[in-house]
Amino acid sequence: MRLESSREPAFTLMAAFVAAIAATSLLAATGGTRHVDADLVAYICLATVLGLGTRWWTALSGALILWLFYDGFLVGRHGIITWHGSVDGWRLGFIVGGAAAALLVSRVSRFAVAVPPHR
Repeated sequence: MRLESSREPAFTLMAAFVAAIAATSLLAATGGTRHVDADLVAYICLATVLGLGTRWWTALSGALILWLFYDGFLVGRHGIITWHGSVDGWRLGFIVGGAAAALLVSRVSRFAVAVPPHR
């Protein structure tokens, strides 16, 4: 039984990069630099979608890419990544948590489907 997805890790990382660019552009254009908490929810949802059906290190790498875009372009300005103390640790944790939750759901659902019912 194979638990990994058929998607290649490079495709998932490329999708995370492109999705981060698109989300950052959309959120910045709609005034997202003033509402960074609402933007965080959008990035958590994006990390959750990208984390479904991937390998664990790919999901966590994708979450890190999303956090870099979030911190550099929405919290900070002009792509300058700065550490704002423990609040950035929480933000990173929430985005990684979204990816980890997707991994957990994906693994449990695959295991539940693969195990035949007992008679």
